[in-house]
Amino acid sequence: MGAARRTVPVRTQLLGESKPRYSGQAIWQGYTDLEHELAPYGQFRLYVGRGARFVFLHVDANTICWLGITHDPEGTKADDDKRACLERFAGWAAPTEKLIESTPVEEILHADVYDREPVKRWSEGRVTLLGDAAHPMTFDAGQGAMQAIEDGLALPRALGRERDVPDALRAYERLRVPRTTALVNSAWRMGKMFDWENPIVCGLRDWILLRGVFAAVMPRQQQKINSYAID
Repeated sequence: MGAARRTVPVRTQLLGESKPRYSGQAIWQGYTDLEHELAPYGQFRLYVGRGARFVFLHVDANTICWLGITHDPEGTKADDDKRACLERFAGWAAPTEKLIESTPVEEILHADVYDREPVKRWSEGRVTLLGDAAHPMTFDAGQGAMQAIEDGLALPRALGRERDVPDALRAYERLRVPRTTALVNSAWRMGKMFDWENPIVCGLRDWILLRGVFAAVMPRQQQKINSYAID
């Protein structure tokens, strides 16, 4: 028998070996059918603490998805993810603990969060990348899936306008790389802000949040993101 063939990811073939970048964040994620007056259908809620966040929202009329994000060393593991999560978020505002308690242990995922530093090109000859293969980002900007969709719209348009495939892929990159680079970096910075643990710095951050500064700024940022044109 011959030697086993090594499968090399397309990204590695195009861009060379590189390691994902650990964000400093770990995430617990769970799904529950808990009914609670502080978790009505249609509402998204975010609780912010020192080096941690807790988010929950309905994914349908009967199911709540919750996320517990913590600032932890890479590779931190627990023998019992549900118990560890409950200990980490003990005493947090309702219904945090009830959401965790009501979730079956097999429905709880615990994982580290990674992205990759932005690169200036995704293509080689007639081969290119899109979505997370090209520009993986943390969830903090809420744009990972959306940017893959935008790639999927931009790529065929570029191919339709250029007769030469490599030229079309260069045009696709020129359109998409600046935007996705900005969003990767924005998500990274946002995550770092929520990783703060110094009580004074966190107090300043929370004061800004409570004053509604983010409420005024974020809609404008979201409008800027949503008004982007593929053409």
